[in-house]
Amino acid sequence: MALLIERWQRHGQHRLYVKDTETRAQLGYYDCRTGKLSLKDETRSYEIVLALRPYLSGSVPAGLQHLMPEYPAPPEDLLARTEEYETFSDNFERPKPHGLSRISWPRGEKAERVVGRRLVRLSRDGWDLLRTVDPHEGAEAAYLVIGPPGVFTVSALRHPGARIRVGADAVWVDNTIKQYLRHARHEAALAARRLAAQLGQQPPVLPVLAFVDAADVDTHDGHPDVLVVRGERIDDELRDCRAAISLPERDRLVAAVHRSGAWTL
Repeated sequence: MALLIERWQRHGQHRLYVKDTETRAQLGYYDCRTGKLSLKDETRSYEIVLALRPYLSGSVPAGLQHLMPEYPAPPEDLLARTEEYETFSDNFERPKPHGLSRISWPRGEKAERVVGRRLVRLSRDGWDLLRTVDPHEGAEAAYLVIGPPGVFTVSALRHPGARIRVGADAVWVDNTIKQYLRHARHEAALAARRLAAQLGQQPPVLPVLAFVDAADVDTHDGHPDVLVVRGERIDDELRDCRAAISLPERDRLVAAVHRSGAWTL
């Protein structure tokens, strides 16, 4: 079951409410001011904290760390609900994440460097971040990101000082039309097909265009099937996306990604 995170701020209070997307039942909330977690369903504490984690700044607060066991999660908590899929288990170890700061970046790839380092902040909070192993000709999507909102392909683009305007079918860089939307949709569709080959069903994949060093990024007329953001704050933009998939769903997606061999840590 997917969980929904709703932010509530009134009368000096700031809370993150956790709800079940199917029943709309409230499972608990995290008080951002006091750092306390209140649970109404103790049996789902692990899943609740996993859903909350990307919405918290930095690491999980000390008071919640006991709810965050290392992968793989206990079979009764995770694997029992995913019998029809191959997921992480004692026979399939979940890869350990590492920072992209260790990568030797080719000279001139500032866009990927800036975006990659922002995405590392998500990986520290439980998101899965991978790079394309062997980019095909014309490919722009350098990253695959999996978190509570789902699966994203991320294209890092740099246009210093330019004004970016996004329409339904095209992107204007100053007065020049670029086919970034078409390319981004193609990359997302390719990723979805690769995952479908492993899962037996095609998951939704949302393409992201991350512009670095732009003077302005106007997405007012943008298309809903492509997320356009400033590369310098892509981690914040992805955190603000609504949680849509559960921990078991994320687990089998990441397992499928590693089995495909198309992406690497």
